[in-house]
Amino acid sequence: MTSKRHTMARHSDPGLQPERTTLAWSRTLLALGVIGATLLRWTQVHGATNVLVVLAILVFVAAIYATQKWRYSQSSIGISEEFLCANAGSVFLLGIGTSIVAIVAILFIWI
Repeated sequence: MTSKRHTMARHSDPGLQPERTTLAWSRTLLALGVIGATLLRWTQVHGATNVLVVLAILVFVAAIYATQKWRYSQSSIGISEEFLCANAGSVFLLGIGTSIVAIVAILFIWI
């Protein structure tokens, strides 16, 4: 039985750069999920607004999860072909999204 993992592009990076990058994205995904779950604590105080924020965080987390395999594949192919471009768009969107989540969480705690 062949798993999907074996069908991805192979690379010869001894430092396993694509794996480290995937782990970093996974840690961010986990942290955002924990923040979303923690915000549920203030649902009684903030009502429907809080539920909408938590749903937005879950959509953001789902988008990160859905693109994980693509980012790993692009990194592996780039290393194999010795031409790898930084994915600045994803990093920028992650930074903006994480900043928005942080600001909303601080506002919820502060109010």
